[in-house]
Amino acid sequence: MSNIRTTDQAQLFVWSDIDPDHEADFNQWYDREHMEERVRIPGFTGARRYRAVSGSARRYLALYRATSLADFTSDVYRKAFTKQTQWSITNFGRMSNTRRRVMHVAQEGGFGWGGALVLIELVPDAMDTTAVGEVLSELMAEEGVLRVHHMIPDETLSKGELVAGAIPARCGANGLLYIGDPPELGEGVLPGGNYHVYDIPLFWKNLQEDVIARVKAWTAARAS
Repeated sequence: MSNIRTTDQAQLFVWSDIDPDHEADFNQWYDREHMEERVRIPGFTGARRYRAVSGSARRYLALYRATSLADFTSDVYRKAFTKQTQWSITNFGRMSNTRRRVMHVAQEGGFGWGGALVLIELVPDAMDTTAVGEVLSELMAEEGVLRVHHMIPDETLSKGELVAGAIPARCGANGLLYIGDPPELGEGVLPGGNYHVYDIPLFWKNLQEDVIARVKAWTAARAS
């Protein structure tokens, strides 16, 4: 297992879909602007993209390599989200079915980056580090395999928490939505310092229940 090494490095995975009508512009934005902006952030060492060739749940995957997990909580990383171009704002709005995971690169072997990628999801705690390292070493012996990684998701950086009552919003008798005092969100991230990028995260549960109610109403109306 001498060809497998441990690391303190990290990697961000971003899976997403895009409407075919906007796919060409989406790819140009990613390749010509977005990835370059991200790798300029101190601590980031590289980025690359892959497109699914099978019936994947998501068509695109973007990977960003960093020197450590701390690079994803640095002030300069957070600041990067406060200065988005209009091109970025437009394409962020077009992305769908998005999934984001920040990983600790616990072990790796080999060199370079291949033109194709295979992801294998492991059951948590089903294999210890030594056993995983042995499997990686065997994979490195396969023809055509350039590099292997064993990555562990960082739950703190990968998942959000649904906090009931965090937003003091209510619907008034007149049908208007009363927001109340907002929670602390930091700097605005859209042009003009506004916070509309948070609309869905802040009201996610409300939107979810509203969609369920509307679907039930629509189904009942069609059934009668």
